[in-house]
Amino acid sequence: MTASSSSLMDAVLAKLTALRRLTYGWDGYRGMAVSYENAYFAAQLLSQICGANTPTPAIVPGSAGDLQIEWHTVHGDLELHIVKPYDVRAFVSFTDYENDEELSLTRDFSQVAKWLLVITEGAGVIPAAA
Repeated sequence: MTASSSSLMDAVLAKLTALRRLTYGWDGYRGMAVSYENAYFAAQLLSQICGANTPTPAIVPGSAGDLQIEWHTVHGDLELHIVKPYDVRAFVSFTDYENDEELSLTRDFSQVAKWLLVITEGAGVIPAAA
């Protein structure tokens, strides 16, 4: 892990720790803290798909212990909804490309890594879904 990705992971881990500490009803209803399993899975996933220049994503809790990881850049938007480990919904929208794409993923996140590179670094070609 490079220094850049190390600081990214420090920020990610700090945010995930805070989301794990949410009190019951944090959303004004019956919101639960992000589950340990989802936080751990998210950290592992991000350590695999993020490069040295990847900006820190927004990490948003869901009310059922799930979470969303988001990047919004000039090149597009990428959102990962972690329902539970190995149950991830990925959505991408590119600024210069008409079609949005959505995938349900379990173990292979290589397409998400490609999308992330495109929206964060403006890599030239829009990679097609597998």
